[in-house]
Amino acid sequence: MALKTANRDGINLCYVDEGAGDPPLLFVHRWCCAHSHWRDQTSEFGLTNRVVAVDLRGHGASDKPDQNYTIGGFVDDVAWLIGKTGLQRPVVIGHSMGGVITCQPRAQAPKSIRAAVIVDSPLTPMGPQFEPIRQQISAGLRSPQYQQVASQFISNFLFREDSPAALREEVIEGMTSASQRVMHSAIESTFDEQYLQPGSLPVPALFARAATLPVTEEQLPGSHSRHGSADVGLRALRADGAATRVQPASARVPGESAIYGPLVPRYRGMSGRERLR
Repeated sequence: MALKTANRDGINLCYVDEGAGDPPLLFVHRWCCAHSHWRDQTSEFGLTNRVVAVDLRGHGASDKPDQNYTIGGFVDDVAWLIGKTGLQRPVVIGHSMGGVITCQPRAQAPKSIRAAVIVDSPLTPMGPQFEPIRQQISAGLRSPQYQQVASQFISNFLFREDSPAALREEVIEGMTSASQRVMHSAIESTFDEQYLQPGSLPVPALFARAATLPVTEEQLPGSHSRHGSADVGLRALRADGAATRVQPASARVPGESAIYGPLVPRYRGMSGRERLR
């Protein structure tokens, strides 16, 4: 897919924009990744929908200004790009850090997007038990050995033992090529509690869970239902393809079947390799 460029205040943001059909889909990648990690999804859904996949600033082919990278800044860029590209209330699909971006109030305005798909993202504060790990990762990414620290973090948290070796190597090589400032500032912002505060989602939302997600099935409803609301709700799609409602059964997701009906079966039908990208 050919890259396009939009200039926001002197910063070039690159993205792919292919296909046609409603609902339009906007894909937002994770920390230190790029639009290409969605290539199997954009190719598949581009057959029937308009698909846009962005390289966030500091990532991929987009400009990499010497600045700290924050969730708030990414949200502003994504909201601006939705307007710039003329996307009419897209379904926004965010992976990990991209899901944190998608969950922010400014990104969730019902007039701007119609639904959200959140893939393997931290949705609430990680808790005090995670604090030593967070501090260790942050210090390591600020050190001269930041690439080795990133490589170890990615290898430990993003893959299973049976993950294909070629895929593991490709992802680690790509992610560790990001600049040090992107690495430490973006991940610190991702785990900043100001961006992980519980609150209602004003649009239908689906949480897709991979087998590597460090949370148990029992913990999932208790932690993530805090992001649901009585008139919207939140659903979880487990790695085995089963969909479970996180909100009480009385919670109704407006237009859920119309929005997710064509998407979920096609997601389930993808191989593990395709889902990871």
